[in-house]
Amino acid sequence: MKEPKEFSYWKHPYQKWLLFLAGVLQILCLFLNVREFPEYRHLLEIGFLNTSQWENYFVGQCMQCALNILLIVLFFGCLLIGCFARSAPSARRAEGILLLCKAALWGVAGLLLRFPAFGSTCFIWGLILIALLCCGAFSLWKSRKKPANLD
Repeated sequence: MKEPKEFSYWKHPYQKWLLFLAGVLQILCLFLNVREFPEYRHLLEIGFLNTSQWENYFVGQCMQCALNILLIVLFFGCLLIGCFARSAPSARRAEGILLLCKAALWGVAGLLLRFPAFGSTCFIWGLILIALLCCGAFSLWKSRKKPANLD
């Protein structure tokens, strides 16, 4: 009789470091996006940008920052799930809960930042929201399935 193999979330040992590096790079990108904001604010104050151009820039900048935050949470959330998961179903369940929580926060953030009011941001926001909801529901459904008996 075979002994049960210990569960590992990672297929290769370097994957956790790649997720950590990706999260750090997204934090750097978020910092650079936020740092750029005062320069454009100055262009509005001197009259180089009119209010509609400023509003388009501001919504686009908010979208970039929201995407950076979404990816930061995704990368570090997967890293934490991988470190603490003890079985495949618990890892799937944690992934599903993480994705559904992110979907809820993404929906609220999009409505507060008025992404649906603009054409391209509305499409991207809606597409990401649907993807998060579907992937979260699929992960929860997969976590409930019983594994096939491999005797």
